[in-house]
Amino acid sequence: MYGLLVLLVVALFIFLSALFSGAENAFFSLNPNDLVLLNEENSRQSNVALELINEPDRKTATRRLLATILLMNNLVNIFIVIFTSTMFEYLFNTEVIGGPLTFAIQVVLITFILVLLGEVIPKIYATQNNLRIIRLMASPLKWSYILFKPLILLLAGTSSVFDRFINKSNHNISVEELSQAID
Repeated sequence: MYGLLVLLVVALFIFLSALFSGAENAFFSLNPNDLVLLNEENSRQSNVALELINEPDRKTATRRLLATILLMNNLVNIFIVIFTSTMFEYLFNTEVIGGPLTFAIQVVLITFILVLLGEVIPKIYATQNNLRIIRLMASPLKWSYILFKPLILLLAGTSSVFDRFINKSNHNISVEELSQAID
């Protein structure tokens, strides 16, 4: 019974990881036609999605949305790793199997499951069904943003600083300069 409960908790959090990973691809694979469809729908979910994409402006909203998605996905994944590690040690006698072997099994197994079920498959699905995922995840992402707003603003602000630094150090090279460099 206890093992079943552990599996259900892990499955729930892998599902959450899949939703956040899928949301990342869904939101960032939108094309202009998708935006027109969301605007024309005028439903609560599409309005929330458009707010996440556009408020206060597109660039700021995009940074905040990405920070929200990545923060939530990482929190869920960290929980999965800690929870399964703790449960693995509790359910199996790690002294009998051996600490390094137990650790290796955990890392390989959990990493494989997380990458496959929490990243790859959801991102493939979301790319092909982006509006469906956006409608599903708009409200949870808005609530996640509200709940973790200070941390998300810090992450988005930090990425903005790095973006400015990279843009300052990025040099535009003309074709002529590139030809001279090659010569």
